[in-house]
Amino acid sequence: VMYNLIALTLSLLLVLTGCSGSEDRKAKYLQSGLEHYQNDDCKKAKLDFRNVLQIDPKDADAKVGWAKCLMEEKAWRKAFQVLSSAVDEDPASVDAKINLAKIYLIAGDSGKSYELIEEGLGLEPENASGLALRGFFHVKNNTLTAARTDANQAISLEKDNIDAVTLLSLLYIKDDKQDDAFQLINETLAMSDLNKRMRKELNFLLIGMYDKLGETEKLIPIYQELVEMYPDDASYRNRLARAYANNNQIDEAEKILLNAIEEDRSNADAILSYIAFVNHYEGTEAATTKLEEFAAQKNASGMVRLALGRRYLAQDREDEAREVFESLAQDVSEIEYLEAKNELAYLYLKGGQSDQAKALANEVIAEQANNTRALMLRGTIALSERDAPQAIADYRTILRDDPENTLVIRQLAAAYVMNDQKDLAKELVQNAFVANSDDPDLALLHARFQGDAEDYDSAIETVSDILDENESDLATIKTLFDLQVAKKDFDAA
Repeated sequence: VMYNLIALTLSLLLVLTGCSGSEDRKAKYLQSGLEHYQNDDCKKAKLDFRNVLQIDPKDADAKVGWAKCLMEEKAWRKAFQVLSSAVDEDPASVDAKINLAKIYLIAGDSGKSYELIEEGLGLEPENASGLALRGFFHVKNNTLTAARTDANQAISLEKDNIDAVTLLSLLYIKDDKQDDAFQLINETLAMSDLNKRMRKELNFLLIGMYDKLGETEKLIPIYQELVEMYPDDASYRNRLARAYANNNQIDEAEKILLNAIEEDRSNADAILSYIAFVNHYEGTEAATTKLEEFAAQKNASGMVRLALGRRYLAQDREDEAREVFESLAQDVSEIEYLEAKNELAYLYLKGGQSDQAKALANEVIAEQANNTRALMLRGTIALSERDAPQAIADYRTILRDDPENTLVIRQLAAAYVMNDQKDLAKELVQNAFVANSDDPDLALLHARFQGDAEDYDSAIETVSDILDENESDLATIKTLFDLQVAKKDFDAA
């Protein structure tokens, strides 16, 4: 009995120690993730948040942190899924509700967005982000007194809240008080405990305001600060160069871009940024000449050579483009060699050599099964050869990685119709149209399926909406005519 008692006591101690250890690890990862997020390092932050979720798959704080990084990357669908899961798991998570409200607002569902904001503020009436987001609704509805109330309350609760600062700045500008807006942002930037992410976002707020006022010279010191903050991010260096160029300081702009190349002669991004600059300020011919020089250098990167080939294509210099692509396609040491094969395949297809094009596409797919361009080319050839099953397989593979690719959706619908699967085509197009009703080609295809089902009124309404945006589009007018004839509305036809 004594032995059993000791064993039971030890087991309980081990369980309790294990629980304590996992909670400590979870807290450590969560804190690390939040710090990385504040320091604008989402790559590391996402790893930390996922580590938390491996320990506790229901942790709402980790889900919110992960979703905020996804939102920054504009991975809206995944962010929506993560935040919806956080709200389901923890209905009391105000941060989850407020961030989910932002996504609904971006998606244009202001009703659901406002509902979530009110739910969040009901749980936490002094949530600065929630108050600021509600204030934006008041601005949209032109109830500016209520917007000012929310803005002032939010900023008094959290002086460095980016949503609150943005809202109050907007209201100052609406009241023609630009100086007050600049003062607010600069006073916030002067705070000693400001984190890196907040400093970046405030600087972008200033950039937007100066840009709108046309005061381009004031952008230069802001971009200089961002370059110092993010020395490894080429985009800030390129924007600084553009700011100098827009301020007629072309030599300074060119010096920045050339210095980046001198620091690392293998940096293809720096080279191509410089080529784009030359193209804009000196013209296509000068840019092509300089790109040829870089591509001819020993150990020139595949990215630079691929860019030269594509530039030749854009200039209708197909023989020279082909020569570049053929050379690169044989260089398996460069990751761009598959793209060179794709370019050659499209050249073969353009020249009516579909067998050679298909053979190259097959080579690419054999090495990279989800290569979109190769799959698209092979699917297109299959469709032209009335091989519907092959086209369907290729287009569906693309859509697994890129479910909102409307061109592929239209092609897949055509393949379904060819394969006597019209119901699948109709369902595919209808679902895609609901998700992306602004795409005119998709809307036109949806209208045709409505017409096939003899739902003429709905089809005519869909087509009329397209014509509201482009009243001279002949394909749309032809579809409207066909629908009116089918409806036997001959006067309208």
